[in-house]
Amino acid sequence: MKNSNVKEIVMPGVILFLIVFVSVAVLAWCNSATYDKIQAINAENTQKARQNVLSSAKEFEEVSDFKADGIVKNVYKGTDGGKCVGYCVSVAPSGYGGEMEIMVGVDNDLKLTGIDIVSSSETAGLGKNASKESFRSQFEGLTKTVTVKKSAPKKENNEIQALSGATITSNAVADGANSAIEAVEKIKEAE
Repeated sequence: MKNSNVKEIVMPGVILFLIVFVSVAVLAWCNSATYDKIQAINAENTQKARQNVLSSAKEFEEVSDFKADGIVKNVYKGTDGGKCVGYCVSVAPSGYGGEMEIMVGVDNDLKLTGIDIVSSSETAGLGKNASKESFRSQFEGLTKTVTVKKSAPKKENNEIQALSGATITSNAVADGANSAIEAVEKIKEAE
């Protein structure tokens, strides 16, 4: 092989390698530079979600002896003046766009006090509507076995109205709510 042929073949490969190496190095540096800030923002958003779904609580403490399983990730005991007012349960059901992170508030009577969609990859204009107050407010006061109806739901039967065109997302949120109630029920039985 002639020297000029080697240059024509090897040099583009070396240049491409250098471009990729520099790009990866820059991305790694950006990731490490922003990691702590992103973690702090996520922790702040989770704290806000707890306060949104269990507004009667002043402090939150993770229930350390609860063994997370299924879609339940964490459980937090909400207190006011040392008295338990309810629980916040972090759940991660699978929606249409993948795993959703939802915070669910449950009071001592096993009734839902609120739902907050912390993060999701649901379709804009359809599944993303689960974040709207008009959808989330349907869950307040419901108890175990929340079901989704496409039309004419009855709150007294623990039914909610499905999001138009987003039944999978609606069912995922209902599954998260039901799992949260079951988790709190287990904690209360163990007390």
